[in-house]
Amino acid sequence: MTTAKKLDYNYPVLRSVDAHLVKKSHRRNPLLIETEDIFSLMGWAEIPEKLKLTIAIDMIGFRDEVAGLFSTRNPNVLNRRKRIYYWVNEYLQGNCSLQNAVDALKVSYM
Repeated sequence: MTTAKKLDYNYPVLRSVDAHLVKKSHRRNPLLIETEDIFSLMGWAEIPEKLKLTIAIDMIGFRDEVAGLFSTRNPNVLNRRKRIYYWVNEYLQGNCSLQNAVDALKVSYM
């Protein structure tokens, strides 16, 4: 039987991102710096920062899986990816507002 470690939500990548705090300090969010190349490779460089911050952790997971660091067949992860592709493309095509896309992709922690 395999065991899994509990997630440490104090780890910087797992913490929720407060965009308003980064804007007040006039610094760029570290998640946006790390994911800049990922968004440009996906063709999503022009989406607003608010949407990028909502899916930044997922994009790091995409990158790590493509790099061969892990592989998943978990149906929940695969469904999350489908949702990201769907809502980002809906926003880019003008079929929904930015707020609708962010609300649909926002992850709430219990």
